[in-house]
Amino acid sequence: MPLDETQPEDKLEHQRQFLATYSKTANYMLSCKAAGVTRQAVWLWKKNDKAFLEELEEARQEYLDYLEALALSKAKASDTMLIFILKANMPWKYGDRNTTYHELGNTFADLVRTVAQRRAERILPSGIPGESDKFLPSNPGGQPLGEADGDTQLGQGPPQDGGTKLHDGGQDGDSV
Repeated sequence: MPLDETQPEDKLEHQRQFLATYSKTANYMLSCKAAGVTRQAVWLWKKNDKAFLEELEEARQEYLDYLEALALSKAKASDTMLIFILKANMPWKYGDRNTTYHELGNTFADLVRTVAQRRAERILPSGIPGESDKFLPSNPGGQPLGEADGDTQLGQGPPQDGGTKLHDGGQDGDSV
């Protein structure tokens, strides 16, 4: 019968067996099987035993070190592996340089709002602060998109007020 948290008499030995296998495989199923424990036992150890959690992270790091050594040995015969190792260890010199930054926002709601704002500013260059906000897309509650509870309703079916909703997240008459 697999050990669980209710049978602590051999806990340290089981933990040692689990960690020994985990440091070589980084695989919970194989490590649990080798130690004769369930995943739930390991989960409880991680939750309740700070020392085990630290040893688990150390075992994970041992496995990553093993993978790195293996990759380095393979790099001698593989230009592709060598490139990956250089990119990972010296990204300032060998890393990809095509990072893209978006000025329109990080969410779809930010994008819609920014595009609508820019469009409204072109249509109504009145210079009156807040005047162009009248033409920005809003949710059924009247708040601009992206400002109501994280805007999780965007694009998830018709609005609850019975109005029609366009596929692009706008309301009747809006085009983005």
